[in-house]
Amino acid sequence: MLKWQSMLGYVYPWKATVLEELYQEYVDSNTNCIEVGILCGKSLMHLLEVGRPKHIFGIDPFTGKHQHTLQFKNLLDIDINFDKQYDYDRVIEYFKDFDNVTIIKDYSPLHNYEMPEIGYAFIDGNHNYDNVLADAEWIYSLMQKGIMVFDDYDLDGVAEAMDVFAEKYNLNISTSDNTQLAWIIIQKG
Repeated sequence: MLKWQSMLGYVYPWKATVLEELYQEYVDSNTNCIEVGILCGKSLMHLLEVGRPKHIFGIDPFTGKHQHTLQFKNLLDIDINFDKQYDYDRVIEYFKDFDNVTIIKDYSPLHNYEMPEIGYAFIDGNHNYDNVLADAEWIYSLMQKGIMVFDDYDLDGVAEAMDVFAEKYNLNISTSDNTQLAWIIIQKG
């Protein structure tokens, strides 16, 4: 069992399958990656263990509360509280043995932080329109070619920002079957 499989978070089997297909095409040992919105670190660990990139920069302010209610056929509600796992020190501990992971405790975008060229980005931070658009613009400035993957495209703020961003740069949006994940292929020049 890989470590990501035993962690709390939202990388469900269907999502892992879609992401793994994207890793195969866009991530290799020479790819620098960025993840905006780490939460507990599950998707970052998935990218690390399965994609095996050169380096991952994970950005999250580690503030706020994170609780989720799962419903089962309208019969049972289970509240899952991620607050204990959504902790900077705890996430640092998960990744302490990986020298190719940099965790940055801050809000994105990071305009005053020196970043290498990025080939893969997973954007799952603040889901309001302005934040998603700002993250997309910033990461686009760090890319020459690669892919930007957005989680929660089924939320209005994410979809609207992606649509505006894609139209501005004449890019195409692709989605998973359930439209929760969406991605844009970047090829400049």
